[in-house]
Parts: sequence; structure tokens; C-alpha cells
Amino acid sequence: MIKVSDKARDYLLKESGALYLFKTRPISLCCGQINFCPSVRPGKPKNINYYKVEIINKIYVYLPQDFLSPYPLTIDLHNCLGIKMVYLEGWKLI
Repeated sequence: MIKVSDKARDYLLKESGALYLFKTRPISLCCGQINFCPSVRPGKPKNINYYKVEIINKIYVYLPQDFLSPYPLTIDLHNCLGIKMVYLEGWKLI
């Protein structure tokens, strides 16, 4: 389950009204695998055939076809020195 915070929604509606998750691949280590957090990018992906689209809090969210999360995630907005970035909150590495 993914949510989009109100701050992120307001920012994205001014920009493009859409975002997508760029999924990373798991990395194998001696003790198992680590799944790094997918990056969140404003706009639509270049190849939308690899994504499914959901409308969450008035934002078009493009998720990879095989994206699953067993825990709740929130897309939020971070503002540092006037630079605004959307990010995924609640991701667990293992």
C-alpha cells in the first residue's frame, strides 16, 4: 500500500501531476540479499509499458509491473535549502 502525502501532492500537481518509481535490483551478500529503496522521480517514465498506473491522492503513480511491498509506504516531500525532492518513506532493506 502506497500513500502520497499532501505536501508531495501539492508539489507534484504544480510540476507534472505524475511520478514513477525507478526500481533497483536486489544485491546478494554473504548473509542474504539487500533491496535498496527505489528512487522516486517526478513525471512519467519513458517506457510506460513496464509500469502499471494508479491514481493516489490525485497523483498518477507509475509502479513497476512486479512491484510489491509487504509494508505501508509513503511518498513525501523533502525541502533542503530551497531544493525540493520527493522520496519514498518506510522502505526496509531486508
